[in-house]
Amino acid sequence: MAAVCLLSCLLFHMAPPARAAQQEIPGFCRPILEYWGATTEKELQQAILTYWEENQPQEWNHLHKGAKVPPSFQLGGSTKDLIANQKTWDIAIVSSKDVDLQKLADAGCIIRQEGHPLDAFALHQWLLPKAVQSMLPEHPLYYYAAYCYAYDFATNEAVFIICNDKAPSNHFRYKPWALTLLQSRSADQTRAVEGIRRTFDWAAFEMPEFSFTEEELIEHARDWDWAILHIHKEHGLEKLDAAGLLYDFSQDEFWTNRKSEWKRGDPTAVFSEDGRMIAIPNGESLYNGPDERCVFVINAKSPAIPQALAYAKHYIQSYDWANALESSCNPELEKKYGEGSLAILKEDVNW
Repeated sequence: MAAVCLLSCLLFHMAPPARAAQQEIPGFCRPILEYWGATTEKELQQAILTYWEENQPQEWNHLHKGAKVPPSFQLGGSTKDLIANQKTWDIAIVSSKDVDLQKLADAGCIIRQEGHPLDAFALHQWLLPKAVQSMLPEHPLYYYAAYCYAYDFATNEAVFIICNDKAPSNHFRYKPWALTLLQSRSADQTRAVEGIRRTFDWAAFEMPEFSFTEEELIEHARDWDWAILHIHKEHGLEKLDAAGLLYDFSQDEFWTNRKSEWKRGDPTAVFSEDGRMIAIPNGESLYNGPDERCVFVINAKSPAIPQALAYAKHYIQSYDWANALESSCNPELEKKYGEGSLAILKEDVNW
């Protein structure tokens, strides 16, 4: 009896430290939580939901209820832990020092997307430093849902946000959550990892009110380098142009010499009244309103114009590739991988 009491006493005193260890937030996760005023997973979930609700007065009530159910966040963890607990987390924030993304991908724990160079994963990863790209899962066709939030060049440590393909819930809704975390970084933090600060086209996620307006781009002129805009087909860039924020693409012969063969016959550029090439239509039409076109622009006052131009060329050439497809199916990829709709092998993306 005395032995049983002693054992119970030991277990009682050991339990609190064990629980505390489980709840400890890794240091690399803290800046993310601190930005959102959160100290726990639940507080992070609620902070993002509150942000969406407060900033979407038009769309929030119409969003499908599933979009309002937060994913579960795994804050830290090892490769072994994430695989062993693959049914308990949706999005994980992890350090490259603790996880092997290739092993996680091989275990089916990271969402994968067939090889489309315009996918959000692919575009983000194209911008990353070579050292970070070498940490990503390798596959001839697939891109994996691994976003780099931060990278320390001195220690070669990257902080990744990864989306789980083994989670039981609808994993296609995870992307807006991950992108919201990425967008919460400052312009300098983003440029330190991706080279440029882009604005996202939130209309694709039924969140159009999160896309920057002309007024917001002017107000935050130092915070962006490349931007997506839905503008009226006849006008829509006057304010940005008057503020001196529209880079003249005609300074680069790539844009003046470019010929497109888009099936819809969209123009290759938008010009100012004095003949400057101030915006490039990107071929997107699905999320346009009546009499709208989707374009991208580069900030003429950006500290990263060369990087923004390089990205713009890659982006538009990816659209040119997609528009040039004769069929939405690649028989060879279909035969080898079981899917080939709008897909291309990574080694063939030579632009």
